Amino acid sequence: MSDPERVRTPEVTADILEMISDPIRWEIYTRLRNYGARKAPSLARRIGIGETSMMRHLRMLEEAGFVATDDDAVPERQRNWRHIPGGVRLTKLLADGVHPQLIRRWIRGYAVHQAQLHREWVDDMATAPEEWQNASMNMGYWLRLTAEELEELTQDLRAVLEAKRWMDTSIDVRRDDSDPQQRIVYVPMNAFPVRGER
Repeated sequence: MSDPERVRTPEVTADILEMISDPIRWEIYTRLRNYGARKAPSLARRIGIGETSMMRHLRMLEEAGFVATDDDAVPERQRNWRHIPGGVRLTKLLADGVHPQLIRRWIRGYAVHQAQLHREWVDDMATAPEEWQNASMNMGYWLRLTAEELEELTQDLRAVLEAKRWMDTSIDVRRDDSDPQQRIVYVPMNAFPVRGER
């Protein structure tokens, strides 16, 4: 068995992107990433699909290198499934300029997932503890930039979030959830040109 601390999801190929673009499979992966290892029946109930479908999705995710289980001696439905850190990195596919429709499908699904998380926060915000209401941020900036300036801005933003201080708080690093003061915090980052008027 390989060391789970060193295993990462594979570089994304077109086949892997097609597989992970399924919204149910992405939800399974993100739930395991965010909330830790789970058994298939528990995941199926939470997501709202049957156990047979859940097992099919888990097998596909396992074959692609996105989830794993260390309980090979027990029946599949009783195994604890966990995510493999790394997620989806489109760098190679984008650099190769391949499969633009597939990449678009993935990004659209990802945007829908982001919007759902944002809607859930808006629904929960009024009843959230005051310190979490005050600490959260819902804002956007409208800037007029050149492509070069946008690239510089995205590099600056990435540098802030990828600084060791914040990377050490990643759920892939900080797995201990025993501190009741800590919650998983989602920090989306998007910067792109908007369509002009037509």
